Amino acid sequence: MRHVLSTFFGGSVEGAVATLLKLGEGDLTPVERERIKAMIDEAAEEGR
Repeated sequence: MRHVLSTFFGGSVEGAVATLLKLGEGDLTPVERERIKAMIDEAAEEGR
């Protein structure tokens, strides 16, 4: 995954996520959206 981030997004996780969201293919369900928010919150609490 690091190689993909480095090659296609200049190492930017934000860029990769933004691209995935902009694609709009198979929009996120409310449950998926909440799971992703929870993962982001957990990572922030852990300092990542």
